[in-house]
Amino acid sequence: FPSHDMLLINFRRGWDASDGYMSFTVNGTNEAMTLDNQGRLGIGTLTPSAILHVNGTSLFAGESHFQTTLRTPSFA
Repeated sequence: FPSHDMLLINFRRGWDASDGYMSFTVNGTNEAMTLDNQGRLGIGTLTPSAILHVNGTSLFAGESHFQTTLRTPSFA
């Protein structure tokens, strides 16, 4: 297990209250997870573009449930 000085929670405030974010850093410098000011959680990305944005390989162990609405792609 890594030492505690290698794990950080960063609270970043931008130029105003609307552009701050919170990030979780591992190994001293690698931001592994970001929660932006709009409530979007990014894992493996610093700029999440959805409620949950995962960049990389995912593993779900046990039971998982997904609810979605199928959309027809538009080709304009």
